[in-house]
Amino acid sequence: MTTLNLAHSSINKKVNSLSFPKINWKAYCLCAFLIALCLAIFYVLEVNQMIKGSYLVKGYQKQIDNLLEENRTLERGFAKTSFMGAIGEKTQEMSFEKVKEIKYIQILEASAFNPKAGKNNN
Repeated sequence: MTTLNLAHSSINKKVNSLSFPKINWKAYCLCAFLIALCLAIFYVLEVNQMIKGSYLVKGYQKQIDNLLEENRTLERGFAKTSFMGAIGEKTQEMSFEKVKEIKYIQILEASAFNPKAGKNNN
């Protein structure tokens, strides 16, 4: 035998001694399928939770907007009542009375206070 044959046979022995263990392909495929199925279910559940959170945030934002608008309305109402209360106090201090009846002064056409009277005479 030549040295080349000896080298070749020793390499074959080493390769044969490094043989890989046999894999049960059915068990491997079943495990891979179960892992993929678990990951898909987890993904769907997480997306569902994220969508629920988004709807909750949108609902809370609507409530915040409604409460802010109601707050502005209440502030305007408070300002009006506060202003009207201050006016009521001032009118009582100055001894004003509520008007019961309105009487208008009629100006005659020939009067000096009537601006139309001078135009009609010319």
